[in-house]
Amino acid sequence: MADADIEQLLTFQEYFRSEKIGSAAKHIVESIINLLNKNYQVPETQKSAADLLSNIQKRLIHLCQKAKSSIETVDGENESQDIVDLRQAIKALENHGNNYLHTGQEFTSSPNNAYKKEAAIVSARELLKALIKLLMCGNICDLSKVIQKAQMTDDALGVLADSRNVQQISDRYSTFTLHVDELTETTKRLIKDLKSGTDKEDMRAIMSATIRGNQVALYSAISTYIEHPESKNARVLRDTVYTDITDGLKGIIGILDEEEWAYNSIGFSHLGYISDLMANMENLQNSAYMKKSMYRQNRDRQAFEEKVEEIVRDCGQIADLSLTRKDRKSNIVTECNGLRQTMQCLLQEYENRETGRDHMEDIDDCFVKIMMNLKDLKRQLRRAVIDHVSDVLIDKHAPLLRLTNAASEGNQRETQKSALEFETYDQNLRNVAELACQLSTDVEGIKSVRYLAQQLEKTSNEVLFAAHILAEFPDCKKSKENMFLFKNNWIRNCDLLTSAIDNLMDVNDFLAVTEKHLESDCVELLLGYRKPNYGAFKSSSNKIKGRCHRIEEVVNEYLESLSPSSNSDAIKDAISILRNETLPNFDEMINNYNEEDNSLDENDLISSYETIFKDIKDIRTAVLKSRNFDEVDSDNEYDEDAMTTTGHESKSQISDGENLSRAIKKMPLDERKKIEGQMAVFSIVRKNFVEEICKWDENGNDIIIIAKQMCKIMTDMTAFTRNGGPYKKTSDIILAAQEISSLGKRLRELAQMISDESVESFTKKDLTGYISSIDMLCTQLLITSRVKANVEQTGGDFKVINLDSVISLIQNGKNLLDVVVSTVKSARPNC
Repeated sequence: MADADIEQLLTFQEYFRSEKIGSAAKHIVESIINLLNKNYQVPETQKSAADLLSNIQKRLIHLCQKAKSSIETVDGENESQDIVDLRQAIKALENHGNNYLHTGQEFTSSPNNAYKKEAAIVSARELLKALIKLLMCGNICDLSKVIQKAQMTDDALGVLADSRNVQQISDRYSTFTLHVDELTETTKRLIKDLKSGTDKEDMRAIMSATIRGNQVALYSAISTYIEHPESKNARVLRDTVYTDITDGLKGIIGILDEEEWAYNSIGFSHLGYISDLMANMENLQNSAYMKKSMYRQNRDRQAFEEKVEEIVRDCGQIADLSLTRKDRKSNIVTECNGLRQTMQCLLQEYENRETGRDHMEDIDDCFVKIMMNLKDLKRQLRRAVIDHVSDVLIDKHAPLLRLTNAASEGNQRETQKSALEFETYDQNLRNVAELACQLSTDVEGIKSVRYLAQQLEKTSNEVLFAAHILAEFPDCKKSKENMFLFKNNWIRNCDLLTSAIDNLMDVNDFLAVTEKHLESDCVELLLGYRKPNYGAFKSSSNKIKGRCHRIEEVVNEYLESLSPSSNSDAIKDAISILRNETLPNFDEMINNYNEEDNSLDENDLISSYETIFKDIKDIRTAVLKSRNFDEVDSDNEYDEDAMTTTGHESKSQISDGENLSRAIKKMPLDERKKIEGQMAVFSIVRKNFVEEICKWDENGNDIIIIAKQMCKIMTDMTAFTRNGGPYKKTSDIILAAQEISSLGKRLRELAQMISDESVESFTKKDLTGYISSIDMLCTQLLITSRVKANVEQTGGDFKVINLDSVISLIQNGKNLLDVVVSTVKSARPNC
């Protein structure tokens, strides 16, 4: 068989949307190719020709039987064109299968007979055409079954919506439910077999939330409308739920028919996109550091400046939001201005280098500052978002409860007022959700938050209609049940959305921000007590309790990600004390205070909220101890109490002890930033190194093998400064540096051999220069590997001694990587 024919056969399954259908004929195709063309690359087989023929026969029989069984229950008089086509395809496959088995048998008996081989090839082509036709018909039938179920469900839905009395609702709802159940089971089976991940996600979301999730709501809405057909709100509520389910059924059909459907309102897969702000930050972080010879002023300066301005513009939009605090806005503006300034410094250094002035170390320093600027800016933005989240979610169910109470009393004026308040709150909640998505790169988490916010918007509209119905008919049992149903739906969706938002936030950021908010709330509480202003006092106390409950929610969510340990037990104990002891005492004290009785002692009040602060700090300390140093990005997370340990580790001076990271944790913020910046530069250089080295095949190439080994060891050495990697002691680092030196010597010897055998050229001169640098850098690495970072404590201040040795270790690792990759690039053309 011709190669083109075989390629077409091996890739035919790509045309099918079903994994099962696409793979069903795979073994038949491979057996035919093995039989007719042993030289083509298909999975190897030790089977004889007779075995291959027997295998083809068995699989053809099995496939035909399976296809027949799928249409056995179809009524012959009412069968669709798809079924007719499938029957014809089965018959054609049986005929062509028998013909191929006959010609194949003759070919295997005389494999050198050109005529018989050609006859077998022709019959094989016809067989495979028939096979593809069968699979295509089967594919269409499988999809058609689901589409047919969806259409039947839609018909039952229309009949249910036209119900005129309670008996009709009951009967028709039962029929509709049966259709939904059948559609659910058929869809589940199809989803398992679909190739497309987006189709799977969208169909699951539509079935679970849009169709099944609205079943009971539809029954309640129709029942309420029949009870009060004169109510416009009842009619609109029924139509709203009905339209939502109808859109879901159309979505199922649209996905399977590959037609347009309302994915913007009911889809899931399209919501997982990262914001322009985060994409631009990531892009700037990855592109700002480049090879000194790659920078071009007329091309790169404008591109970098535009990228920075886009970042500043998006940050400004967050800073200008009404819920952004003044100090947070000021910090964001300061970091944006700093980013502009450091970018100009970096561009100037590139241009200095371009004209032959200055050194690469200055470019490294500028890039370090940009990385630190971006890191600090991200932190301020994250905390601005948490400011919003913390304020909006203090008492998330309160607006709904006020709306429900007003409607239950039949007070339409108050219901209208509470509806506006609820609508505003719901919008704020969804805005906060989108804001959290803008500062995250967790695609799956973003998808969930946006989808749940989309569902909450629909539920909130239904709640408003239900509330107005109840306000019109406050004594009606059906109106009350209807309100109760939609209220609980909103609470469930709100709680799910809150949990999804919490998963996008960093727990340390949340605790740090909430602690600051509690300080402000306690000041307001004390001012309300002293004036006295009972309303302000009560409002502040509610805020304090609400924030404490939110801390419990967020930390419990974090606990689910931890394995059982002493750290997780400490977190649980700290939460338990706050929940079961401190908050009840605080609540009792607040409840005993009223406008008539001002007997509450101020010292008792202060002592009460100081106890809350102590519990919050205990929770935060326990959470910090459960996390690695690298996981925490903050300017003030690592206070002394959180990181204090026992034994020799608590001494005021840490010399070249067993773990350098303990010293780094004690460093002031500015000095820690220097190390983090150097690590950022090293990471970029390492990324470039890997991209370059991976271009070359290491099989039989000692230079590439050695280069990769050196990169691995240097990465582990620098990870040691962050309490990561396999090295735990300074002695490990010294041994690793000695191994690097040994590998460097071997690399230099191989490169020198290549240089000696090469003709004179600029490449040879470059290679000679790089060879001479390897020894020097390996020696420097040996010296800096004796890392000692001492922390001396004077009073409450910490002073770091010999910080330069830590930075030098990282810088030397980076410089050595640069020289190694340059050596490899220069040696390759001379090999």
